[in-house]
Amino acid sequence: MRAILAATAATAAAGGAFADCLPDGQPARAVHFVGGAVIDGITVKDDIVSYTAHAEGRESRVRAARGLYPVQQSTGINAIAMDWGGQSLPPVELLPVGQEVTVEAIVDGNAKDVFRATYLSHGAETVAVGDCTYRAIRLTRSFFRKDVPIVKGDLWLDPVRLIVLRTELDVLNQDGSPLRHQSTQAESLE
Repeated sequence: MRAILAATAATAAAGGAFADCLPDGQPARAVHFVGGAVIDGITVKDDIVSYTAHAEGRESRVRAARGLYPVQQSTGINAIAMDWGGQSLPPVELLPVGQEVTVEAIVDGNAKDVFRATYLSHGAETVAVGDCTYRAIRLTRSFFRKDVPIVKGDLWLDPVRLIVLRTELDVLNQDGSPLRHQSTQAESLE
């Protein structure tokens, strides 16, 4: 589980040729990251982004509401599903700047297995992707499962394409101390 969430939170480190800049509002089909990771097969339907992530020789399938809230994730035989219930899952642009927002989900239908995510918006910034710049919202995000910290760090989410263009995060030990740091940066969008 920790590996799936860390891979999803960080998925970004790849090669790939630089393409022309995507026009405002045009969805991305694939994102290539410095170091070799790729996400492709990107689709957005009813505010759910779906894609396949390829990193470190592994393939993960991901679905996330509004690009932020994990719904389903699978890597090999490991898979999880999260039910956010009827709570409001605000889009990234509606997260109040400077105010932490917390949401909780039930994991795999087990009411005792609670996944919690906190988001603190720092507002809009631009992210350089190759020779292009894209607007993104910078967030500090923390994931917890059964109140045990999993991941904490910053991400830059493109609010139109619902994809993460950059991350700086720590995968955490159970006591909340950093286990390892992961940094990702998109280098091209198709």
